[in-house]
Amino acid sequence: MILSQGQLNFFDTFGYLLIRQLFSPEETEKIIEGFEWSIQNWCGGKDPDRTTRIMFPGPIEHHPDMSAILDHPSILGLIGGGAG
Repeated sequence: MILSQGQLNFFDTFGYLLIRQLFSPEETEKIIEGFEWSIQNWCGGKDPDRTTRIMFPGPIEHHPDMSAILDHPSILGLIGGGAG
């Protein structure tokens, strides 16, 4: 995957990439569920109201579905294109 100038500008401004439709709706729902599970199980069971950010180490390592994200073809293509 080759990043567009707009994506690079967004990264320079906000510090993260915005890649729309990188995951299917079903995959996105699993990712959200994985983060919610991690927050509930690794952040003291607090239910965030989404007005503040919650930071905790390694959310991907805490849930098997989240770990699988790293092997997703879209992520591998993005890493190859970004590092390319």
